[in-house]
Amino acid sequence: MTQYQQRIEHYGPGGLIGVETPTVELTGEAEQAHLSPDRLRNAYQTLRQWSVDAATNHTNWPTMTNAQKDAAQRETIRRLGILMDRLADLLLLEGRT
Repeated sequence: MTQYQQRIEHYGPGGLIGVETPTVELTGEAEQAHLSPDRLRNAYQTLRQWSVDAATNHTNWPTMTNAQKDAAQRETIRRLGILMDRLADLLLLEGRT
């Protein structure tokens, strides 16, 4: 169980009326949903770099040694696991669990 600040904005006909920031305790799926947006934003640059790396490996594949191919394949599998975790964050954020 972890405590987080939650921002609640109140709007009226003229725009923003006031803001509250109560402390809420989150656990399990609710906590994961709260943390998901930050994890997705942080993952953006990493995912772009992985895309560049994948294109490079695809281009170089015919000239790579078996050891290099094995290392590239293992890294791809590791990255696929991380990507699936981020996709799960996105689904959780969208409320589709």
